[in-house]
Amino acid sequence: MRSRLFALGTALALGLITAGCASTPSGSDGAEDTRIQVENNHPLLVNVEAVAGGVDYRLGQVETADTQVFTLPDNVDSTYDLHLRVDPVGSAAVYVSDEILYTVGDLIRVQVESNLNVTTVTVR
Repeated sequence: MRSRLFALGTALALGLITAGCASTPSGSDGAEDTRIQVENNHPLLVNVEAVAGGVDYRLGQVETADTQVFTLPDNVDSTYDLHLRVDPVGSAAVYVSDEILYTVGDLIRVQVESNLNVTTVTVR
């Protein structure tokens, strides 16, 4: 009897572990992420931030002549006014985009230029 209970308990535990492995990762509801691709053609390293709903979200840095892809944080709702801020390290100049209209799952492409005034943002 004791061995049957042990076997049943082991089977139940394995079933729960397997079910846990098959679940959606925490922090994600299974929806597609919104990605931000930043191509840096500026001569300096740049810091990239998303500004949404009055809150700044640091996305990361992009080296000169490099491209990085960042994921917009899950808690940024697509109904917020989204702007991107590009701040070259060691420079007083800062680029802030106009409001970006997007839906969840879009790819937002930012092409940072030497002259920040001609930096472009497109949504796919």
